[in-house]
Parts: sequence; structure tokens; C-alpha cells
Amino acid sequence: MDRQRYWIQDKFFGGAKVLRREFEGVFGMADLAKPARFVWDFWSIQGQYKHLRAQPESVFSADSLANFYAHLEKWGLKNLGCSQVSPVWLSAYTEGCFQKLHADFPHGPWAFVYSLTPEEFKGAGRTMLAKDSLVDLWASFDSLENFHEADFFEYISPDFNRLVVFDPRLPHAVERVENALGVLEGRLVLHGWFLPPQPVIQGELSEKTFGDALSKGLGDCQEAFISYPKLHGLLSFEFVVSRAGRVTRLKILSNTLINRADPTESLSPLIELVTEKISGMTFKSQKEPSKCVLPLVFE
Repeated sequence: MDRQRYWIQDKFFGGAKVLRREFEGVFGMADLAKPARFVWDFWSIQGQYKHLRAQPESVFSADSLANFYAHLEKWGLKNLGCSQVSPVWLSAYTEGCFQKLHADFPHGPWAFVYSLTPEEFKGAGRTMLAKDSLVDLWASFDSLENFHEADFFEYISPDFNRLVVFDPRLPHAVERVENALGVLEGRLVLHGWFLPPQPVIQGELSEKTFGDALSKGLGDCQEAFISYPKLHGLLSFEFVVSRAGRVTRLKILSNTLINRADPTESLSPLIELVTEKISGMTFKSQKEPSKCVLPLVFE
């Protein structure tokens, strides 16, 4: 699997319209000075950030948020190998709001932005993600070609009920929003990070048995890991340990690995070695199969 930069999941959450209705229920009557309306922090750092932010719990019901978080974390475990998220922010972008380019990896290996922006929104506010052609300019430089902004960025619109998950090491930004005078008309998102993951075992397999097999199985990879002292990123696997103790249905969930010493270098040989060693791990027989998620984090 090649290194992944971002995911887009449309029609993400079945309760999206409920969340949107709850938001409109708080802010839809501008002439009513309800306490719930006074929740926004106007976050402004000159030249870098400008938008409104709030804690979601101050706007949405506990049940709606619990359902959303459960769905998000279930999706993260299934697709990324990450089962927990950071505290989540609610942000609203009205006329003139933006985020300039930044990167924020220390929070977790994947960032997410979930949009509750109204379907009729036409005010820009797209997420901008730097392409590799910008991050590693000289590897793709051609002295005979001109370059423009679109050559350096992916643009992802904040469509209603869209989840965008991206590698937060990549420089990213939010376009300046236009034609949205109030929070009901503007870009509205829930956002945060998937936290650094831990192994997940579903079944009777014990953590100790799993850890012992992992130490033995990946022992032969240590020399290969040492040969990449600047390896960085996440490589996560999902597999099933059968009743006979064999690894089956092995697949890679998430790969953001990069060699900082040579970002253009292919890491396929290393990934193939790790995959081979995991595939060869053996366990004691068990009454029922166990499903495992194994994240390998390199920092």
C-alpha cells in the first residue's frame, strides 16, 4: 500500500441532519437572547487564524454527540487502526474567516474535519492540503514548466455530512470564507485528531500472548528498522488469529510512513518484510478466532 495522504468519506453519519437541526435550534432565532447562543470564542491570531470556535457539548445534545463519537471511533478503528479521538472542537467560519498554512502532527497521526455546513453553502472555505510537489519541491521541479497554486494544493469542499481525514504533517489551511454573514450560513465543522493508537484485541487472545508473539515475530525486523533511523509515521494492520493460532485475513489499514532522510525512497521492501513477519506469527490454539488491530508508530 502506498503512503496515504487523506481520506474523503461522504454521507458519513446517519445522524447528520439531527446534529444540524440541533444547531439551527440554538442559533436560528437571532432575536432571542438565549444563554446557549453565547458560547463562541472568537479565535483570532493575526495573519494565521480567524474563526469562531466552541465546545460541541454547549450546542448539541449528549445523545447526538455520543452517537457521532461512537460512529467516528468505529470508523477510525476499521479504516485507520485508530480507535480514540482527541477532544473535539466545533468551529464556524463566517465572512472573512480563515486558517493559514500550518501543520500540527503532535496531536495524533490523523486529523479529521467533519462538515455540518449547509448544502447551499457557496462561500469557498475549502480545506487546502499541500501536495508532495510542494512539500518536496525539488523532486518534482521542472525548469521548463510554470507552477501555480493549484499545482501545490488539493482543495476539498466542506460538503454537508462529509468526513475528511488527513495526515496532519502536511501543511494545510482553510480558504477565506465569503458570502456568509452568520453562523447559519457559514462553514460549520467538528474537528480534532485521532490519538496515537494502541493494539486492539477482540476475542479471547490475551494481551500478554499477543505481545510475546509480536516480539518474536517482529524480532527479525529490528535490524531493518535500525537502518531507517529517520522513519516516521504510522503503519497499521488488521488480522484474525484463527482457532488454530494462525494469522489469517491480514491487511494493511493505514500507511503514512516516510523516510525523512530521503522522502522519495520507496519503503515497499520494508513494509513487505513487516507484513511477511506478521503473517508468520503463531499463537496457541483457542476456542474462537480473535480479531486484532496492530498499529506500528515510528517517531
